[in-house]
Amino acid sequence: MGISSICKALILFELILLPLFLSSDAKNLKESSDSSSFPANFLFGTASSSYQFEGAYQSDGKGSSNWDVHTHKPGNIIDGSNGDIAIDQYHRYLEDIDLMASLGVNTYRFSMSWARILPKGRFGGVNMAGISYYNKLINALLLKGIQPFVSLTHFDVPQELEDRYGGFLSSESQISRPRTVIVQLNTHQNAARSLSEIAVMGIQRRSPLSWRIT
Repeated sequence: MGISSICKALILFELILLPLFLSSDAKNLKESSDSSSFPANFLFGTASSSYQFEGAYQSDGKGSSNWDVHTHKPGNIIDGSNGDIAIDQYHRYLEDIDLMASLGVNTYRFSMSWARILPKGRFGGVNMAGISYYNKLINALLLKGIQPFVSLTHFDVPQELEDRYGGFLSSESQISRPRTVIVQLNTHQNAARSLSEIAVMGIQRRSPLSWRIT
């Protein structure tokens, strides 16, 4: 049998038999998924951080965060990129939630931008537009059957606190001191009540073991 005949035979094999193998693989994959050994209450989720996802860094009363200022200083980021727009989840959260639902996940962990809620930290008022955004985000998640997990902070703080205390590097900003994010929020009772309604599934801290607690 010549080389040309062998090539023709291989092409014929691919055309006739390969679709059968692919169909079998797809069937096996579906059966494997249907007979999953994961318990019924297993949480399949996705996660994000506010600075890396939300964008809208100057929208609806949001104040500057330490990361907004840091990334805007020439030379701090090699390629000059920043989170001004990011993936624009602030404006496109409904599309993102549709994508999550299409993946079949049932949880979503995200962090809150405290510069969006308390633009000046404890030295200014509450931005109710920021609270409204997180309310809408959580309500939309729940409508799709996706359980929200809220991270208290993902290392972005109002620039006001960075200027006054050096952010997390100062004892004034430590988690156990009165001037923490939690106490800042509690000084504004309206904001505390609103956020208590949206903290559906436990408030978490990002990388808690890396925080210095005094």
